[in-house]
Amino acid sequence: YEQLYDLRMVLETTAAQRLCAEAPVCGAAVDRAGLDRLAAIWLVEPARRSTDGAQVRQWDEEFHCALVEAAGNAEMARVHRDITERIRMVRSLDFTKSFRIEATYEEHAQILRAILAKRADQATMLL
Repeated sequence: YEQLYDLRMVLETTAAQRLCAEAPVCGAAVDRAGLDRLAAIWLVEPARRSTDGAQVRQWDEEFHCALVEAAGNAEMARVHRDITERIRMVRSLDFTKSFRIEATYEEHAQILRAILAKRADQATMLL
């Protein structure tokens, strides 16, 4: 699993850098609508956050996949989805405690705000 997490990190940080770039990288356009969909879930006030662990786990997985997809490289997104499927069981253990659900909201909001502000270094560090 360590090797899969390492590869996942490479893909996600590369995606964050591409999402923060001023010009398209390798001609790939950034999916801004995809980022807006993420913001509608993760950038909400605490009272509107879900407490359903299964729902947040699904949204968490979609968050990470959507970041890579939004960067515009279909092959990176395919590999990332494959890794996600292989680590799903381990990652699902994170969402059995309410404090982990709350932390996930906070972490994802920070990552998304950094990307929307085009702060690649900050987004990469947070990931």
